[in-house]
Amino acid sequence: TSENGMGTLSAEVCIADNAVEGAQYGIQAYIMTESTAIVTNNTVTDAEWGLHLTSSEGVEVRDNTFKRNKCGMFVGGGSDTVIERNAFLENTIGLYLTYDLNTIVRDNFFSKNSELGLKAESSYGLVVEDCYFYMNGDETNYEDGGARLTGVEGVVGNCTFYLNLGNGLYVDDSELIIYNGEYDQNDEYGLNVND
Repeated sequence: TSENGMGTLSAEVCIADNAVEGAQYGIQAYIMTESTAIVTNNTVTDAEWGLHLTSSEGVEVRDNTFKRNKCGMFVGGGSDTVIERNAFLENTIGLYLTYDLNTIVRDNFFSKNSELGLKAESSYGLVVEDCYFYMNGDETNYEDGGARLTGVEGVVGNCTFYLNLGNGLYVDDSELIIYNGEYDQNDEYGLNVND
């Protein structure tokens, strides 16, 4: 249980209120499937991997800041992860999802990540809602930008892609419902869908 100024958090594993700087792995969580896990109100800066979450199930990641990391947060091979109200700032890649199942990415802010705000590959049941993508990417590589989804099945809704240096949202070989998005002043394409 953690008192973090917002109430009490009850979990078997609770990673809260930490400042981590300059590590290869800022926070590493591996095979968390038998316990309730919450990662909240942490700041991870200048690491290779801000939060590295692999083969885990049902982890809640809320109200964290990932800044100037090579990868702000990585989720690989997990399921039922909730990623909510986080800030991904000035990383190379803000959030990278691969081979995950039923991940929810809701109400996150992605800004000035030098390649991509969000990269998802082979994600199934992915829900991306109410996220804001601002000035992500590199103007020399138009495949970069706000978000790139490859081989993804899921939903992208109510997201804003504004002033990204490349594509706002780039979708390749995916089965998605994309609704109620705002694509404004992105350098290459606001929304680019390839089958």
